[in-house]
Amino acid sequence: MNYQPSLVQQQLPLLRLAKICDWGGLRKAVDKASQDQIEATDDYGMHVLHWAVTEANIPLGLLEYLIRAFPHGVRTFSNGGFLPLHLALMAGASVIRVQRLVESFPQSTILPIPSGHTPIMIFDEHLPMDTQALKRADGQQGLAAAKIHVWGNILVGHVLRSSSYRPDSNRPIKPRRHSTSMSGLSTTSSSAATSSSSSTASSLRQSSEECPSFDWRELSRRMSANDPTLDDIVDDRAKLLLMAVMKAPFDLFQWILSLCPECTRIPTSSGWLPLHVAVAHQVSTRRLQKLLEVYPESIHALTRQGESNAGLKQTPSANDSSAACLNFPARPGTPEAVRKFRKSYFAEPGTRIVHPGLIDDVKHIDATRKFGITSKNSDHVSDIMPAKVPTEHALITQQKLEALYMSSKREPLGTTYSRGHHFDPTATFGAPSEPSDVAKDVLYGIPFNETAETKALYKRSHGSCDPGEQKNRQYANVDLAKARFGMHKRKDEGGVEAILNPEMDDHVSKVVIAKKNVEDMKNTMDMLGKPRNLGFNHATSPDHVFGVKHAKGCADAALTIHGSYSFEEQQPDADLGKPVNRGWMNATDEHRSFGVPSIRSDVAPPSKRSIADAQNYGDDVNAHELLYPNQYSALGVEDAEFTTVRTKAFLTNLFSKMGYDEIPPDVLDQVYVRATLRTEYTPKGVASIQDFRVVLNDYLDARDAGPAAVGQWKAQL
Repeated sequence: MNYQPSLVQQQLPLLRLAKICDWGGLRKAVDKASQDQIEATDDYGMHVLHWAVTEANIPLGLLEYLIRAFPHGVRTFSNGGFLPLHLALMAGASVIRVQRLVESFPQSTILPIPSGHTPIMIFDEHLPMDTQALKRADGQQGLAAAKIHVWGNILVGHVLRSSSYRPDSNRPIKPRRHSTSMSGLSTTSSSAATSSSSSTASSLRQSSEECPSFDWRELSRRMSANDPTLDDIVDDRAKLLLMAVMKAPFDLFQWILSLCPECTRIPTSSGWLPLHVAVAHQVSTRRLQKLLEVYPESIHALTRQGESNAGLKQTPSANDSSAACLNFPARPGTPEAVRKFRKSYFAEPGTRIVHPGLIDDVKHIDATRKFGITSKNSDHVSDIMPAKVPTEHALITQQKLEALYMSSKREPLGTTYSRGHHFDPTATFGAPSEPSDVAKDVLYGIPFNETAETKALYKRSHGSCDPGEQKNRQYANVDLAKARFGMHKRKDEGGVEAILNPEMDDHVSKVVIAKKNVEDMKNTMDMLGKPRNLGFNHATSPDHVFGVKHAKGCADAALTIHGSYSFEEQQPDADLGKPVNRGWMNATDEHRSFGVPSIRSDVAPPSKRSIADAQNYGDDVNAHELLYPNQYSALGVEDAEFTTVRTKAFLTNLFSKMGYDEIPPDVLDQVYVRATLRTEYTPKGVASIQDFRVVLNDYLDARDAGPAAVGQWKAQL
């Protein structure tokens, strides 16, 4: 099936493992997953239990484990309107698996799918699994229904017909999607109210624990959207009203109270009315007024303990307030005698680090005391850099003090340095440029007078003619009245002799038939004493020389080859045969690595390794195997051992030693034959431990179900 998972499905590893039937990986993933990840659904509203029961051979232990991990999963409908029980029946699950699902949710035996088929109708009609209806997605291919097997009418039908659940005749059963009480709005609650007496507290706690906790945001959203199914999804409206009295927003509380006003008269198992719960939880006056408007007599009603509404009112103490819960007392500090020996004693900024034995002595020393002889104070920063703008008197005084400096005379404040140069203010620098051409003349050139020769030249080279002028190609036509066309016929000389001896006829070409490769060689190869004909056809004289003449005094080729070195330059170098670079002389590899490698793959491991030998010879496992070991790695067994091809004698002997020696030999032979037909882990015709174990589990499940199931198991081969 060509199915591309969406982004949401790629983020849910539990759904992916359930789809590919990786039961071992699914069990490990469920152990590590959170409750939100277990209850997550894909684009089709199917969670992990939905996908797990679509495989008929799901291990029974894994099915029970998923039901325990997600008990509400057996009650959840997919987007297509299927419960896990519906999918298990259409997948051909065994009777023991169907029985587990029915025991977890007996009401599912009467809930139909969107087509109207109840579980017993699905079983009786052998309804196949339709992937199109299952996922409600166009373009998906259906599963192979030909391979789906439905068990006989005796066992599975008996489980479905003998369910202990009997629906209430006065209340119709309507299927709900993704809901246990309020379509995903209900969870379990453990909140309890605080009371002044033990009897009131226990009764209030029991009343609170009997009520589930609802998602008021989701309920408010669906109410504002006018969801038509909102009135039918509430299992127990009395419990919903109790929770709305305590925790729901006021507008939701009003809506629920108008939905079920009769619930104000229904007490809990402790005898508490909604008004009692509201008084005990000290709700607002508006809520109490609404409850009294619907049921005024409840103000005089008593609980089973004989307590009235006035006796249920609680007076919170000062220690039970929200401020007391949020304000924690400060931690006791470290004693001073012990604190000086800790590093945190010097953690404050600016603290001098002193030996702990001298801390008490240093406390009596003046930290500001100066030692030595004090020097004369220098100029202060305030005198050099005044903080405020000087006055006019201060500026005049400073100018008088600085008048002696040469820099003040040559370059007074606010003027440039004067060197005594005098320039004509009207003088300009540079040479004047001549006026350039006008842009119009550059773009549109001035026409010039053409001569007849120039015009004829342009007609010949470019075909440039005046408008309307007829082209004259200068053909030299003959006089048609006198001219004769054709070739003059020569008179044959020789007659029969010329015919018999054509080589004597000068008018006959002396044709020499030569081979084509010889002609090709003459055209392409170099001829002796002649350059190759490249087809340029440049008419040059034989003594023509190409190139540019060298300037006089340039070195010729002989001088370039032999050189012109002086006697001193021809002597050997002074450092020939002597080291010049000081330091390390031995050249090493730039990529050389020093030391001994951690993994000694270059050394052969010993035949018998000691227990204390921790050296890695390249045969140890990597870090991934250490962080995520296999299930049986502690026993020294790898996962590959379960999928390795084994013989029949090895498999029967192995499972006999494991405690299955009471199984008859003919059954073991049939188990081996079925294992060889599986192609999940090994090719067809051979079997592995995993193949043998899966088939043996099917037989054990059938044996636990009874003789009829064993007979059906044997008849399947």
